[in-house]
Amino acid sequence: MMLPLAGCATTSLTGAPGVGRLYPSGRDAPLPTVTSLVSSTADRNAALAAFRGQARLTYEGPDGKFKSSQMIVVRAPNNMRIDIMGPFGPSYTVASDGRLLTAYDRGEKIVYTGAASDENVAKYTRVALSVTTLVALLRGLPPVPEYSEASVERASEGWTLALRLADGGTMETVYDFSTRAPKTVKLSGSHLGSRVEAVFDDFRNVAGLSTPHSVDVTIENGARATLRYDKIWRDVSISDNAFIIKAASGVRHVDMDEQI
Repeated sequence: MMLPLAGCATTSLTGAPGVGRLYPSGRDAPLPTVTSLVSSTADRNAALAAFRGQARLTYEGPDGKFKSSQMIVVRAPNNMRIDIMGPFGPSYTVASDGRLLTAYDRGEKIVYTGAASDENVAKYTRVALSVTTLVALLRGLPPVPEYSEASVERASEGWTLALRLADGGTMETVYDFSTRAPKTVKLSGSHLGSRVEAVFDDFRNVAGLSTPHSVDVTIENGARATLRYDKIWRDVSISDNAFIIKAASGVRHVDMDEQI
């Protein structure tokens, strides 16, 4: 369930400062500072740092359309594992420990391993994003980048935080007036994503935190990935082994970086 949108500030339900809090007067409140909005994102990032989800993906892009059921495991800032589920278990798995990316195609009996580069992520997940951006968006969050300039304004949809990033790109995030949960994010011209738009919706309570169960991402080549979570677990224990793929014997190993 969504947290109510009216009322005064309340104590955090999560143990992370500021997370789950309501802010007085919503859209009529004084303009928040850049620091307060950046801090609210950091608080949510900490509250969702260890994340598991059961989801349904719909993908449409230049390379075709498909739907799949997925099990997603994320540990901030750059560890992730996505299992595409078939009738008898995972059929395709992609995982990263932030340094290496591994993809296991069980049908073809091939394991691909290489650097967790933007090029490899794009090829083996079909979304042209950095690993850190993908890990953030999977949890319904914008990335937390370094920036050189920032401003806040009141828009019809919510508080809008505009950042000029240290790498020359831009990021614009719209926050809910009362909960300060991120609702949309747009990235442009950055190594985090050259042209990316994400919409976070269907907020429901997950262990005291109003968390988006719908993540809709559009990237520069026109591809669109829509993730609908049936179940989310947060603040869970995740082993390092979750981000290591152990293939069965007889599987062929291929270097990703030689395939590009």
